[in-house]
Amino acid sequence: MENKIPLLVIAGPTASGKTACAVELAKIYDGEIVSADSMQIYKGLSIATAKPTKEEMQGVPHYLIDFLEPEQAFSVADYVKLAGERIRDIHSRGKLPILCGGTGLYISSLVNNIIFDDTETDGSVRKRLEEEAKTLGGHALWERLREVDPETAEKVHENNLPRVIRGLEVFETTGIPLSQHKVNSRREKSPYNACIIGLTASDRQYLYDRINRRVDIMVENGLIEECRAFYDSFTPATAYQAIGYKELVPYFEGKAELCECLDKIKQESRHYAKRQLTWFRRVDGIQWVETDKFDSFQKIIENIKNMAIVFFCAMAVIKGEITFGIMISTQFIIGMLNGPLVQFINFVVSAQYAKISFLRINEIRQLENEHNFTLLCNDLSELSVYAKIDNTAFRLIKNNTPGAYTFILKATKEVPRRLMNEKKKTIGIRVPTNNIAQALLTELGEPLMSSTLILPGQVLAEADPEEFRGQLEKVVDLIIDGGTQGAQPTTVIDFSDDEPKVVRFGAGDPTPFE
Repeated sequence: MENKIPLLVIAGPTASGKTACAVELAKIYDGEIVSADSMQIYKGLSIATAKPTKEEMQGVPHYLIDFLEPEQAFSVADYVKLAGERIRDIHSRGKLPILCGGTGLYISSLVNNIIFDDTETDGSVRKRLEEEAKTLGGHALWERLREVDPETAEKVHENNLPRVIRGLEVFETTGIPLSQHKVNSRREKSPYNACIIGLTASDRQYLYDRINRRVDIMVENGLIEECRAFYDSFTPATAYQAIGYKELVPYFEGKAELCECLDKIKQESRHYAKRQLTWFRRVDGIQWVETDKFDSFQKIIENIKNMAIVFFCAMAVIKGEITFGIMISTQFIIGMLNGPLVQFINFVVSAQYAKISFLRINEIRQLENEHNFTLLCNDLSELSVYAKIDNTAFRLIKNNTPGAYTFILKATKEVPRRLMNEKKKTIGIRVPTNNIAQALLTELGEPLMSSTLILPGQVLAEADPEEFRGQLEKVVDLIIDGGTQGAQPTTVIDFSDDEPKVVRFGAGDPTPFE
C-alpha cells in the first residue's frame, strides 16, 4: 500500500464544538488546522461566520480563514487545490494536518480527492449552440447530444437546455464526452488516510439550544454592528449569503423588527445544522461522537483520541508498518484498551480491507456510482436481512434458484451503503450454481460481494482463467482456476418496482419473469 498522508477530520453541524475540539487535539498531537468552512474563507463578517478568534486558536496555526475578498469567486475545485497544498505542507514539516469545518462538500471533495475537470467554457461555441436551439429546437440539440454522449443525454431531460448545451459544448471543445470527464475525475486515488470524526448530539434539542445561545453571544459580541458596517459599505456578493448577515438586511432596510430578524437567524441556523447532519451521515467511515452524553469537554477529547489512535494504528497494521499484536500492546500501555475497543479495532481493520477491495474492483472494471453490485448468497435463508421483498416475489425467486440470475431488490439498512445503487438504494442478490462459489460461501458463512468480470471495453464476461490471468494476476490476490466458464453473464431481473422486469438477457431463461 502506498504511503498516504494521515488526516484527522473534525466535522459536524454548526455550534457542535468543532473548533474547540480541533484546537485541543492540535495541541495534543502537534497539529495544524485547515478550515473547511465556505463562509470563513472571506475577509470580514468574523462574528457572523463564527471565525475562531486569536484567543480561541490558542497559538495553533489555522489556514484558509479570512483570506479572500468578499467579491471574489471561489469554487470547490479551488478549495480542494488550496487545502491540499496546505495539508501537504503541514505533513512535510512532521505535523498532523487537522481538517475542521462544517461544509460537507468541501470535506468530501478533499478527502475523496475529486479532481474537477479543467474544461473551460467556450463562449463562442455556447452562443452558436444557443442560436441553434432557437432555430432548430431543444429536442434537436438533445438528439445530437445523444449521438455523441448517450450517457449524459440519458441523465439530462431535453427541456434542460443549459445542460444539453453544456454537454455539446464540452464535446465540441475537447472531443471528449462530458460523461468521460466525470469518470476521469473519480479515478484518482485519495492521498489521505482520513480519520473522520463527526460531532453531534443524541438529543437534537441539545444542539438547537447551543445554536440559540451562540446567536445570543454573537449579538453581545457586536453582530449587529459588524453586519451594519458591511451593509453600508459593500455590494452584496457570495460572502454575504452567510447566515447572520442576510437575515438582518430587512432590519437595516426598516422592513422588520430586530427581534424578528434574530429569531430568523436562529431558525435558519437550526435548519442549516439539520442539512449538515444529513450530508455527513452519507459520508463513508465517519465515526460519530454524541457530545451530550459526556459530562465534560475533556471526556469528549479522550473519546476522540481513542478513535483516532485506533484508526491510525489500524492503518499502520494494514500497511504492514506494525503488527496487530504491537497495536494491541500499545493500547494496553496507554491505558485505552477494553473489550469493546478490541471489537472496534477488528471492525476498523475489516472495514478498511473491504474498502480497499471495493476500490480495487472499481479500478479494474472502471465502474461508476450507479453500478449494481451483487451479494453472492449460499441460499435464500437470509434474504430478508439484505433485501425488502414480498411473498409473491420471494416464491418466484425461490423457484428459480440456484441459477444464472441476478435479482435487483430494494436494500435494507443492513447493506453497506457503498454496495447499494447510489440512486435507487438497491442491491443485487444471486444464488450461484458454481460448486467453488458455493464452497466458499459455506466456509465463510456469510455473503460475498461480487461483480461480473467484464473488463473495460469488453461486452462479454471473461471465461477462461488462462486468458485473463496475464491481465489480472498482479492486481488481485488470488485467481481460482475452475476451468473455462460460460462467457454469457447472468440474466438480471429487477424487482425494485411493483412488477419484475428483465433488464439484462443472459444465461438464465427469462421466461418465468416475463
